[in-house]
Amino acid sequence: MKFTKFVAPLLLLPSLAFAHSTEMMFSVPVPECGSTTARFDLNLSNLSDHAANVKVEFYSRSGQSVTPDIVLNSNYKDFIPGEEVSIPANNTFAYQGSFYNLNSSHNKCSEFPAIVKIIKDKNSEIMANGWSTLDSGNIMAYHVNQGKAF
Repeated sequence: MKFTKFVAPLLLLPSLAFAHSTEMMFSVPVPECGSTTARFDLNLSNLSDHAANVKVEFYSRSGQSVTPDIVLNSNYKDFIPGEEVSIPANNTFAYQGSFYNLNSSHNKCSEFPAIVKIIKDKNSEIMANGWSTLDSGNIMAYHVNQGKAF
């Protein structure tokens, strides 16, 4: 019985991480995708002196939740969309996806994130930025919250 009293609160801790949270939603430049490969890059920097619990959600142009899982380089998939991740203090996590309709080694163009929601614990400071690109070299950068931490 004593063991249950000790373990039960520990099991609730992950669900309480976002009990006091803030969120930021922003739109992403969506390049014309189809006959060329489009890339989506997002960097999340934890400017706090402690770990930050963060969850990132992606939505398509039609407002559907999307979780593109094919990345160009596994070194640029520090988090999985829709899942909570803990970013260590003064650290940056990155996500990089590729989109192309004609090849199964890429995500479908319809899964390109047009809206991003970042949910974080209230006591952390996150700075987010990234870019959308085409193979042709057209780069569309974005700075969330005008490049300021939130």
